Formats: sequence, structure tokens, C-alpha cells
Amino acid sequence: MNKISCVTFFSNFSNLTRLNILYALKNKECEVNKLSKELEIEQSLVSHNLKKLQRCNLVFAKRIGKTKRYALNKNIALPILKAYEKYVWDKHCKKCKFIKNT
Repeated sequence: MNKISCVTFFSNFSNLTRLNILYALKNKECEVNKLSKELEIEQSLVSHNLKKLQRCNLVFAKRIGKTKRYALNKNIALPILKAYEKYVWDKHCKKCKFIKNT
């Protein structure tokens, strides 16, 4: 992992945009423009947040031609997302505008 702090790493899970990106990538690889459409947010905002997620090794990027496809780092992110679902989502986030596609 890059030199990041614990706060930087876990802040990704408290940011609704980044959390939605993680859930959108949970079962598939995706390009920025498709994520932007799916999440209904600006492409630049998706790119900015993907960079932060990538810096913390929560997502991978691979170049295919001129585009990049992003995928969830399931070894790191999935256990945290599952804990989030078990301990936080069901008790506190029912009203959140949140993807949570399990």
C-alpha cells in the first residue's frame, strides 16, 4: 500500500460518492463514463474519487486501448463492505441515498 494514513484509508468509506463507486464495482469492472451514468454524477467527480480509491488500493485500473476499466480490489474492499452492511447499513443507513447492490 502507498504511504497513506488510517484516516485517509477509512475516509473512503465515509464518503457517499466513494462508497457508491465501491458498490457499483462490487460485481463488475466499469469505465468512468459508465459509472458516471449509473451513479448520476459528473464524470470529473467520478474520476477524482476513483483516484483516491486507487491510491488506497481499494480499486484497480487497467488500460484497454484509450480507456481505463476499474475493478474493486476484492481482497481489501469486500471484507470492509460486508462489515459495513452487517453493522452499519441495517441499523443506521436505511434513509441514505445509496446503491447497496448486494
